[in-house]
Amino acid sequence: MEIADRVAGALEQLGDSDLPTRIEALEALAQCVQEIVERAVMRLAEESEVPYLVFERIGQFGSLIIDPLERVHQKATNDRVKGLAAAALLHSGSHAGMETLLTTLEQAENPNLFVAVQALSKNGVLAATEPIENLILRWPLSDFTPLMTLVMALEELNHPFSKAVCEYLARVEPEWQREGFMRAIRRSTGTS
Repeated sequence: MEIADRVAGALEQLGDSDLPTRIEALEALAQCVQEIVERAVMRLAEESEVPYLVFERIGQFGSLIIDPLERVHQKATNDRVKGLAAAALLHSGSHAGMETLLTTLEQAENPNLFVAVQALSKNGVLAATEPIENLILRWPLSDFTPLMTLVMALEELNHPFSKAVCEYLARVEPEWQREGFMRAIRRSTGTS
């Protein structure tokens, strides 16, 4: 029987006056939801070009996605899928992909770099602070937007900026961009 038919039947059974029938309907619906989540995660893993927004939204299934995503992360041969699965896992409360995300921070050319930076900083992973600082120190000063993203990640981690990072960012030109970085540094030290 197709999943749509099983869902329709279970929803109809929920209206039954018999308690065991309603309980059976709830169990059937839970099984259908788990199957839907499993299918959705596995289908995404088959994509060669998986947008981050899709993985971000799959988190709406809550903890139901953890097991299938952990399997996808473990078996993925596509680095993009592996990195996105790791980020989605962290956002869902699983640390199964943590090593993937931290390793990504060592690879400035990795297409998942900023996905990893944001996932780690939003989830308060303090182990990311030193690798993010190292990225800042290697990032071209003229590349403002990615550099600001890295600085904001450190800020989100409530991490005081190292002297080396402060001195590096003080060399940013033009002045209005440099001032944006200096404000972030002042906020991190509490000297706004």
